[in-house]
Amino acid sequence: MQLIRNFTAVFAVSLSLAAAASGATVAQPTNEPVTSKSPERFKHYTLQGIPVAFRGKTNPLPINVGNVIKGADLYNARCASCHGPMGFGNGAAGGALRPRPADLAWSLSDPRVKDDFLLWTITEGGAQFGSNMPAFKGDLSENRIWEIVTYMRAAFEGREASGPDRTGKLAAR
Repeated sequence: MQLIRNFTAVFAVSLSLAAAASGATVAQPTNEPVTSKSPERFKHYTLQGIPVAFRGKTNPLPINVGNVIKGADLYNARCASCHGPMGFGNGAAGGALRPRPADLAWSLSDPRVKDDFLLWTITEGGAQFGSNMPAFKGDLSENRIWEIVTYMRAAFEGREASGPDRTGKLAAR
């Protein structure tokens, strides 16, 4: 599994470099502190749990090269502009957002962040929690969202977090 994660991380960087070389627009990361997680979403999760429509769902897609590539393409097109190319929450479009986009490496290190939580977050977005994250339920099928989750797990899970969260405290490592 670690071999796949290492390959995926190298692949993600290579994909971003290839996109830049081809003239495609790649979001440039910012150096501002990022948000570890959405505090309002986690408050809801702690008090009420995952909404029933998402509760207990698990990613049906295996982590393999094909699924990771599909997920990487979707992540780069839909998520990287805010969350950054490496998932640190420092994408150029996210710089002015408050709260800042989540540091996905840090978020994925939390044992509460299970597949159902990720599906809920990506599907419903963050408007109900005071976040600017869009809901993707109208644009992406559940299977496409699972492809993004597959990529995130392969590329970001187990990595060091990017640094301080918006409170100025170091993110848990």
